[in-house]
Amino acid sequence: MSENEKLVPVDQSRLVVPLRQHDVIEATFRPKRTDDLKPGAKAWIGRRGEWECYWIIEGGPYDGQMAIAPKAGAECPPFAWVPECDLEMHATVTPSFIRHNIKEQATASK
Repeated sequence: MSENEKLVPVDQSRLVVPLRQHDVIEATFRPKRTDDLKPGAKAWIGRRGEWECYWIIEGGPYDGQMAIAPKAGAECPPFAWVPECDLEMHATVTPSFIRHNIKEQATASK
């Protein structure tokens, strides 16, 4: 983890800034349902890892929640995505607005 990617504690009940596309979070997989899990996902229940936020789910039982997938290279099975309610969030590793500003600064300094 670089200097610019410090862990920021997250208290979901007091979350002021909602998750945004491409935020990376540290979370434990705790699905509300297990009957519809992809193969290999059950073995990941209760494990902690890094996840990346992708899009807002439209329709169905998870309407309005962020669709989140294991971060590329994570030590977990490559299941498609999970709704944010299936994750117990511990920290925001790299909020998208910080990563965007870091990229802008790096480009500007060249």
